[in-house]
Amino acid sequence: MSPAAKLAWRLAAAVLVAGGALAVLYHFVRAEEVAQAAAARALAAQQRAEAEPGPIERLGFPVHASDAPIHVAIGLAALAPDVAPVLAVLADGSLALRRPPRPFDGPLAGAVSTGILVPAAPLAQWSPAARAAFAAAVGALAAARPVPAGQVRVADAPLAPADLRALLSWVP
Repeated sequence: MSPAAKLAWRLAAAVLVAGGALAVLYHFVRAEEVAQAAAARALAAQQRAEAEPGPIERLGFPVHASDAPIHVAIGLAALAPDVAPVLAVLADGSLALRRPPRPFDGPLAGAVSTGILVPAAPLAQWSPAARAAFAAAVGALAAARPVPAGQVRVADAPLAPADLRALLSWVP
């Protein structure tokens, strides 16, 4: 093989090696850009979530925690008339006031009992937002952490004991 041919082969090999190295470098730089973009999106989502008020804050009035029983039902008819306040978990994950607190309720007044109305569907059919709203409501109404299982009493809601324990484990 002539020296010119050897030089041509060496130049071709060098070009191939350089091209391969550039391709590998591009791959790693691109992977780093994708990771940085994903981290930036996650941070932005976290900042939006922190800026948005939770379901309890959107109610517009203070909810006082106590050691009183929390009754869970699908309708007001299943709750005694003295159960107040009663919050309703809506399918979209928001909370609504269905029965206002008794007059002079506050952190120093002894609450008789409170209530939460939940969707009539089984827990598996609740939206994640509805589950989170339930956990937030229990967290606002119950003073103790972890929430004692005996404090939350199911009246006529389709909540199995295992489902209720799972929901209570999510209470912040």
